[in-house]
Amino acid sequence: MTFFRKHSSFRPAALGLLLFGTAALAQETSQPVQSVSQPPMVKLNVIVLDSKNNPVTDLRQEDFHVFEGDTPQTISHFSKEDVPISYGLLIDSSGSLKTQFKGVIGAANTVIKSNGPDDETLIVRFISSDKIELTQDFTSNKEVLHNSLNSIQVEGGQTAVIDALYVAAERIGKHRPEEDIARRRRALILISDGEDRNSSFKKDELSKLLRKQNIQIFIIGLIGELDKDGGHIRKSAREKAVALLEELAKETGGLAFFPRSASELQTVSSTIVRHLHTQYLIGYSPIKVNEGSYRKARIKLVDVPGRDKRRVVARPGYTLPR
Repeated sequence: MTFFRKHSSFRPAALGLLLFGTAALAQETSQPVQSVSQPPMVKLNVIVLDSKNNPVTDLRQEDFHVFEGDTPQTISHFSKEDVPISYGLLIDSSGSLKTQFKGVIGAANTVIKSNGPDDETLIVRFISSDKIELTQDFTSNKEVLHNSLNSIQVEGGQTAVIDALYVAAERIGKHRPEEDIARRRRALILISDGEDRNSSFKKDELSKLLRKQNIQIFIIGLIGELDKDGGHIRKSAREKAVALLEELAKETGGLAFFPRSASELQTVSSTIVRHLHTQYLIGYSPIKVNEGSYRKARIKLVDVPGRDKRRVVARPGYTLPR
């Protein structure tokens, strides 16, 4: 078993190791070469939902507009193919989910059963910051994945949701870094009650990392047993958990679900699988380039009179690589 450790061993500086993987080769020539800087291509995964929250699959490039601020951008890439997915399953195995844990494992197994032949899954079980465990690295072997899931046990401890997401995002960011998201989608599926009690990373640190990576987060929030009594100033444990989980999903272009029963939990698992495999990919080169800065992006649908209401789900911004 491999354990992710708290503090320095999974701090962002570790990502710098990736920078040593490539080097530019100098090429001698008798003629001076004039280099032309090409604007970077930004690619965003896009989910479109109808009024019943079912995925809309029949849209074309001309049905979309992209803006940065109020400035329209020119779409230069559009696709809606079902591409392979590399995703992480994050299983909250803290004591607060003891009574629901059978359903948690069942939901995760439902997701894995739907894997295509080229899909890959990583499994992480977590409790506190010093108990974030890689139970299975990326594999397409469903039997291995099911066995790994079924071996996970509930354990006492203070839940570290943000740390677990940070660790998993780092790991998935290093997996196949050379492969374009037009050929392989990347995501995290978190199953938790969302009550963070023990994280060493701050929410802003996690957000900064996620803005650099095109990783969607889909969440199954099991909040039914959290305290729902708050006050005028202090939010209840349930309100804080919902706010955190919804924000994480929104800023990555994913979705958060809050099932109220075991049967609904299975339905939600199947729904997430559908959304993972039913997306558009929109790409454009920003008109104004400011490397390293966070840029807000907005995707709108063209208004069509008489058409049912539709909702676009996409990350609201990104950090342009340096």
